[in-house]
Amino acid sequence: MSRRDEIEAMTARIEALEREVQRLSARTAAAGPLLDDARRLEELAERAERLTRATTVAVDGLRGLTAQAGVGEARFRAEINKVYQATSPGYVSLYFVGGRTGVIQLVVGTTNPPDEVVGEVNTLNDLNSSAGAIVRTGEFWGARFRGGWDVKRNGSGFVCVFTPLF
Repeated sequence: MSRRDEIEAMTARIEALEREVQRLSARTAAAGPLLDDARRLEELAERAERLTRATTVAVDGLRGLTAQAGVGEARFRAEINKVYQATSPGYVSLYFVGGRTGVIQLVVGTTNPPDEVVGEVNTLNDLNSSAGAIVRTGEFWGARFRGGWDVKRNGSGFVCVFTPLF
């Protein structure tokens, strides 16, 4: 083979390779946007993961704050002649349902036992059969028989309910 034949063969081979590179480039060019999309999806997935972690931290923090504030506490029936301390703002209701009559006082205050009468249910003379009061966080409260915290009576016909406001 002559030098000229070798050059022509090499030139033909180079041209064929260039055509093959162009053909492959055209094929892979279509994949370029897909590769860009894959990179973008990876970035979005990483961002979503960061946001999920941040949201979890924020929600856990809110759960702690709501627990401290008493949010989500259940309504409950309170015993007569027992002192409670409010862990959240709430409403205390006292009412007569029947049975043994008497006079019950709704008492609230900052001392234990509380001493400020904020309502009274008197079923002896049909004056009223219910009372209610707002209790602030930290205040002591209770429903007691008139006469003091030490008065004991069985079979009371009264119900006392505390409802957290939040």
